Amino acid sequence: MHRRSSSGWMAAAWSVLVALGCSDGGGGAVTGSASERPRPSASAASSAAPQASASASAASSAAARAPSGSYGKGSIQGVASFKGQAPEMKVPDKRLKTEFCKDTPVKHNAVLVKDGKLRDVYVRLAPADVKGAYVVPGAVELDQKDCVYLPRVLGAVVGQTIRVSNSDAATHNVNPEPVFDNVTQSRGSKPLEREIVDAGLIKYRCDLHPWMRAFVFAEKHPFFAVTGDDGRFAIEKVPDGRYHVEAWHSQYGWKKADREVEIKGDASVTVDFGYSDADAQPDENKGELDKLF
Repeated sequence: MHRRSSSGWMAAAWSVLVALGCSDGGGGAVTGSASERPRPSASAASSAAPQASASASAASSAAARAPSGSYGKGSIQGVASFKGQAPEMKVPDKRLKTEFCKDTPVKHNAVLVKDGKLRDVYVRLAPADVKGAYVVPGAVELDQKDCVYLPRVLGAVVGQTIRVSNSDAATHNVNPEPVFDNVTQSRGSKPLEREIVDAGLIKYRCDLHPWMRAFVFAEKHPFFAVTGDDGRFAIEKVPDGRYHVEAWHSQYGWKKADREVEIKGDASVTVDFGYSDADAQPDENKGELDKLF
C-alpha cells in the first residue's frame, strides 16, 4: 500500500481552498481582486448624476447671489419741480362714507406740491448702468395708517422682505400687483411678510378702500431715493462710473435726465427733474383720480 506524498496532499488541499474561495454562495466571501469588485449599476450612477448636477447648480446660484457690487464715495442729488396747476387734493368721497376711515378725513396724497416742488418722486440710477450683486438689506416697512398706505412710494432691493402692517382699527385688504397674494388684514394681525423675487414695480391697493395705493420699486441695486416735501433727493455711496438718472411720479410718469453723469471719487453731481400739469399719466397708474372726489 503506497502513501501519498506530502506534496500531493498539499496540492489537493490547496485545490479545495481555492474552490471554496471562488464560491459565490452564502459564505460571504469577497471574490476577485479590488479592481474586479462589483461596480454601481447604471441606474445608481444615473441617480447620482442629478444630485451632483443639483449641487453644482446650487453652488453656481449661491455664487451669483454673492455680493460683488461696489460702493463708492460719490453722490447724486437734485430737486423735482412742478409747473402748472396741480390737481387739488381733497378727502375721497368714499372715505367720507366708510366706517372708521371717515373719522379721520385725510386728504388724498397722489400729488403733493409745495412751493413748486414735487414730493414722492422716485429717482434711481438706470438699472443697466449698475453692475454686480449687492448685499440685501433688512425688511422695508409699509404701514396702513388712517386708511392710507405709508409711505406711498419707496424703493427696495430684490431679495428684500416687504413687511406690511395694519395700524388701523379697520380691516384692510392687502392686494399687491403683479405678485404675492390677496390677503385680508384685520386690526392686530401679524405683519404680512413677502420676499421680493423679481425687479419691477409692485403696486399695492386695498379692495375695501380703493383710494389706498402704494408703489414699491424693486431694484437689483441700492442706488435710489424718493423726494421729500421740499422736492429734494440724494443718492449716496455711488461708485465710480457713468450713469443715466431716471425719475418717476405716480401721476406724471417717467423722466430721464438730459445728460449722462460721471462719478469719480467723492464727486457730488446735481441732477434736477421738471414736471408739469401737461405730463400724461403713466400706464401703470391711469385713472387713480377719476371720480375720486
